[in-house]
Amino acid sequence: MSVNPLKLAGQVLVAGLVMAFIGTFGSSNAPAYRYFGPDEAMLKISVTHASQRKDPCHKRSAEELAKLPPNMRAAQQCSRERVPVLLEADFDGKPLLSRLRQPSGLSKDGASTFYHYFRIPAGAHTLTLRMRESARTEGFDYVDEYKLDVEPLGLAVVNFSREDQHFIIR
Repeated sequence: MSVNPLKLAGQVLVAGLVMAFIGTFGSSNAPAYRYFGPDEAMLKISVTHASQRKDPCHKRSAEELAKLPPNMRAAQQCSRERVPVLLEADFDGKPLLSRLRQPSGLSKDGASTFYHYFRIPAGAHTLTLRMRESARTEGFDYVDEYKLDVEPLGLAVVNFSREDQHFIIR
């Protein structure tokens, strides 16, 4: 059995090219990849919020309570369904986000979830956040304005604190 020298040289060349490709692009740090430029930063808006109930609770009368089995005699009857949540954000006075989210769950009784991220220029900025969680048709239940100073390649994360009744930026 003889070996063809041209065939062997071709195989060595192809194997060498494959190894060079893997050596260059298979490394975890080469070539360097940056998600955003050196003068950019990232703004993440991550809000999970359970809005107000769609219908107000109804206080049951003594007659209504008497008709119910003993284990079902709650003094109030409350609807499970919640209203949709509207979230808006302005960045340096320009609209950045305006989303309406329905409540989660089969009975529409869960939280509405927002998760958005934006590339922004590094530096000082003004961020205005507004959220409507009630059945009102105009205006907002929460409005906050923040002065941001984001470093290059930095990250600012927006959440909402139900206990403190305002947005939080970390």
